[in-house]
Amino acid sequence: RVLKRMLAARLQPDTWCFNAVLSAYANAADPEGARATLANFEARAAEECPNAAPDLVSYNTLMLACARGGRPAEAEAAFQKLLARGLVPNEVSYSTAISAHARAGNAAAAQGWLDKMTAAGIAPDAVAFNAACSAHARLGDAAAALRCVDAMRAAGVEPTASTHAILVNALVKAGQLDAASASLQALLVAGERLSAPTFNTLISAYGKAGRRPDAEAAFSAMLAANVRPSLVTYNALASVYALEGDIDAAEAAVHAASQRGFAPDRFTYAALFNACEALPARDRRRRAVPHVTALLSSRVELTERLRRSSARLLGDDSFAALLKSHRGSGGGGAATRAAQRPRASPSLRVEAPEFVPTGAEGAEGGGCSAGAAAEAGEDDGWTEVQTSRRGGRRGKAKPPPAAAASATIRKEKPPPPRTSTAP
Repeated sequence: RVLKRMLAARLQPDTWCFNAVLSAYANAADPEGARATLANFEARAAEECPNAAPDLVSYNTLMLACARGGRPAEAEAAFQKLLARGLVPNEVSYSTAISAHARAGNAAAAQGWLDKMTAAGIAPDAVAFNAACSAHARLGDAAAALRCVDAMRAAGVEPTASTHAILVNALVKAGQLDAASASLQALLVAGERLSAPTFNTLISAYGKAGRRPDAEAAFSAMLAANVRPSLVTYNALASVYALEGDIDAAEAAVHAASQRGFAPDRFTYAALFNACEALPARDRRRRAVPHVTALLSSRVELTERLRRSSARLLGDDSFAALLKSHRGSGGGGAATRAAQRPRASPSLRVEAPEFVPTGAEGAEGGGCSAGAAAEAGEDDGWTEVQTSRRGGRRGKAKPPPAAAASATIRKEKPPPPRTSTAP
C-alpha cells in the first residue's frame, strides 16, 4: 500500500523500496505478488528511472518467494532471468534454488543444484549444504543425508546446529530411532553445538513409538546439555503423556512451558484434549472444561479439529453454550474470531492434511507435535542466512543423565492448577 501511495504521488521509489516490498511477498510465500512487483519495477526502471533498476537482491528475493510458495520451477526461471539481465548469481542464488527443490521434496534436483554451485566456482556454505541435506532427510534417506554431511566436512564447512537437527530427523524418518539416539549421544559427548529441534524430533518420535522413558531421557539430556527447550519441546512431551492418558503429566509439561514464558498454541491444546479423551468417561468432561475454557479465552485459532474435540469432550450442547457465552463476552478470544470467520458449506469443505516431514501425524490428529518434525525437516538452511557466517561459541556438553524427564519437570516447576491452562 505504501508503494502504491508513493507511485500515486509521482514519487520515484528506489531499488531499496522495491526490494523491501519483494521481501514482504517472500515472507508471505506469495510468488505471484513478488513477480508482479518485480515486473512493475522492471517496467519503471526501463521507462522512468533507469538508475533504480532491479539488482541481484531483487531476483534472489523473487526466487525465495517462489521457493517458499512451493514453486521450484518458477525459482529456476527467476534464476535464468537474473542471468539474462547480466547479473552474476552468488551463494544466496544457488542456495535458494537448492532450498526450492528441497522444500518440494526433490532431493535429486537439490543435489544437482549443489553440484552446479560448485561447478560455477562458488564454494557452498552451511546454508547450501543444509538445504541439500534437508531434501534427503524429507525422504528418510539417512545414508544420502550422511554423505551430504561428510561432503560438507570435506569441503571445510563446519556443521551447524541445524545440520545436526536435520541429520537426526533423517534417521528418525527412516525409522532408525536407536541410530538417531546414538548419533545424538555422540554429538553430546563431542560437545557439538546443538539446538532444540535436534532433541524435539527425537522426543516426538519416541512418543509416537510409545517409548515414554526414552522420550523423557532425551528431554533430560537436553537440559543437561544446557539447550533451552522450546514450546515444541513441551508440546511433544505433553503429547507423549497424552498417548498414555496421563493428564497430570501432560498438564505439568504445559505448566512448565508457561513458566518459561511460552503461551499455549493449538498443538498444546490438542495434546491436552487427547489426554482428556483417553481418560475414563466419568473424568473426561471434568478435566476438559478448564482447558476448553482457556482455549476459547485465548488468541489460539479454534480450528475444526479443536472444535470437534471440544464438542466430544463436553458434549455438543454444553460446548455450544460455552462457545456462545465466550462469543457474547466480546473478549477477542478464539471463540470470537471463530464467529467472525466465514465457514464453508460442509459439502464443499475439504481439509488438506498438514505436511509433517517425519511422517508422523500432527498433534491434532495423532497426539504428537507436528512442530517437532517441521523444525528439523523443514529447516532447509534459510533460518541461518543471517547467522551462518558468524560462527558460534561451542561448549562441552555433558553426557545425558539417566534421570527421568518427568521428575525434572516436576522439580523445575510445581504441578499446574487444574482450573486453567491459560499462560
